[in-house]
Amino acid sequence: KPAAELGYRLKTEPALSVLALRSAFSETPLHSDLHGQVARGAQAVFPLKASDLPKEITGKNIGNVLRECESEWIASGFVKTKSQLLG
Repeated sequence: KPAAELGYRLKTEPALSVLALRSAFSETPLHSDLHGQVARGAQAVFPLKASDLPKEITGKNIGNVLRECESEWIASGFVKTKSQLLG
């Protein structure tokens, strides 16, 4: 996973640890903006909640739709808004 996504999913310190280990195992240097990318992800707040979804989406489909929207939001660099994700 990219640094920003790791920051979002794990928060700052665990994400940096994962990236340091990845760098050591692959014997590649860490990217110069690594801390910035991780921090951006760690500060990101997913803009959707189950209650934002249309009433027709029920049961386990709620989780499926939220996961799909979250993936789309992460891929957008955490910039897509609630209305863009629902549109």
